[in-house]
Amino acid sequence: MSKSPQEPKAPLFEPSPEYRAREKRFNDAVSLKRPDRVPIATIAASFMNRYAGITDAESLYDYERTAEAWKYTTSTLNFDMTSSPMVKFPGRVMELLGIKTFKWPGYNLNENLNYQFVEKEYMLADEYDELLNDPSDFVIRKMMPRMAEALEPLGMLTPLHWFSSGYSLLTAFPTFAGMPPIAEMLQKLAARDLITYRKYEGAELTLEGRRVGRAVSEKHHTLCELLKMMQVPESIADRDACTMEHNLNPVTILQLKKFVRFMQECPEPVPRWLEHFKEYSQTGTFPQGCRRPE
Repeated sequence: MSKSPQEPKAPLFEPSPEYRAREKRFNDAVSLKRPDRVPIATIAASFMNRYAGITDAESLYDYERTAEAWKYTTSTLNFDMTSSPMVKFPGRVMELLGIKTFKWPGYNLNENLNYQFVEKEYMLADEYDELLNDPSDFVIRKMMPRMAEALEPLGMLTPLHWFSSGYSLLTAFPTFAGMPPIAEMLQKLAARDLITYRKYEGAELTLEGRRVGRAVSEKHHTLCELLKMMQVPESIADRDACTMEHNLNPVTILQLKKFVRFMQECPEPVPRWLEHFKEYSQTGTFPQGCRRPE
């Protein structure tokens, strides 16, 4: 029996003194401390391209040039923290998925226009109860098919909780997987190198698919743990983390991840302020000696 190939290990990152100084400068500013100078942490997008001399269309279809443009602009202008190309969604992926929510340069917009959101009722006014009752099911079976042509087959699925039965895994699920629209959707994911898919043999995540999935899972876990620290019940924290994870800047996610890890792994006892907050959340009253004097 052949062993599955192991994922290559990334080399350990050793931050330089300059890196640590920039990180401290940024963290001091966020903590309302006086930094050695004002940190530069922009969320520029198209500016990064224009400064480096490439078009917005090129930035969506030539990822190597986009990376070089970001590096060049960041280093030349001495930014302390680079902006994430979060609005530079990969054009080829959007084409494969048949994205309906955006228009973008190099496809259906001029090469130097930024992407445009397509206003539409992706969720109807009478569907709020359905969303709140089961967010994951609603997003997968209702919203995603409306937002991308390649994902329309997901609308053919039965409610996801039906698959909690061992019988349905052996009957209904293979039936759906064999439907031509579902098979076509899997083939498009395979074309993006997120899965390996062979008809009648199933699908398996590639290294890139695992990387993307792991990043999404870590982001969700971070937000969920943070909400639980704030005394949000676990079931609600899990649901709200699903909503939050799609709307936060990567810089914010990084800092939240550091905060949660620090709180969980710091060898010191639980901070007094966290215990005070727990008591305040449960009683609605400030613990003795906690409130600032009038």
